[in-house]
Amino acid sequence: MDHMDDIQKAIERLTRFDRHSLFRWLRSNWELSDDFVSEALPAAYGAPPEARYMSVEEYLAFEETSTLRHEYVAGQVFAMSGVTVGHNRIMDNVVAAFNGHFGNGPCHASSAGIKVHVRIGQDECYYYPDVTVICYPTTGEEKFVSPKLMVEVLSPSTENIDRREKAQNYRHVDSLEEYVIVAQKEREVTISRRSENWNSTIVKAPNAVAEFRSIGLALPLERIYAGVQMSSVLAVSAA
Repeated sequence: MDHMDDIQKAIERLTRFDRHSLFRWLRSNWELSDDFVSEALPAAYGAPPEARYMSVEEYLAFEETSTLRHEYVAGQVFAMSGVTVGHNRIMDNVVAAFNGHFGNGPCHASSAGIKVHVRIGQDECYYYPDVTVICYPTTGEEKFVSPKLMVEVLSPSTENIDRREKAQNYRHVDSLEEYVIVAQKEREVTISRRSENWNSTIVKAPNAVAEFRSIGLALPLERIYAGVQMSSVLAVSAA
């Protein structure tokens, strides 16, 4: 395969998931190589620190002892990047608004730290959405959940992944009804719904209201962005 035309044709023959996996691989190798897992694997794995691939079992065991969180995409492990004060404020606002709406009902919203499992054909992925909403009883011991609604807050290092890879892969979560992307540099919320064939609705007018139909909540954008300065990009370490 010596010519660009041959490469393009080969890429066009890939499945949508494989194209997104290739995109993330290229992005990580050529632009953001430090997104890959940089910690040494536990000695029990018998693998060198530069190992790039893990089985699901290795990843789950590794994540139990890791000081950082990592997402798992079809055998590749990606360290999660740091976030900003504004990013955290948006997550906190959304979680507070959701849980205030739920009261003592069956639903509950949680911020980043809970994994979601996605199976696409023979491939498996584990992600940490910024916000998840589940509406079923839990024991408290679950390692991952099946959400009704997921929210990702955009960051410069994750925007392409959130808008492309995750927008496609999250559709394979059977329980998911809505996927929401919240911009950080401007007041803009994008909502995609299973009931609408995942077509996107963008909400950005000054007095706009974001409608989360899966949980019966209409939330003004000013509440989502309360206390957030659009020009503020104060980096903090990931939790």
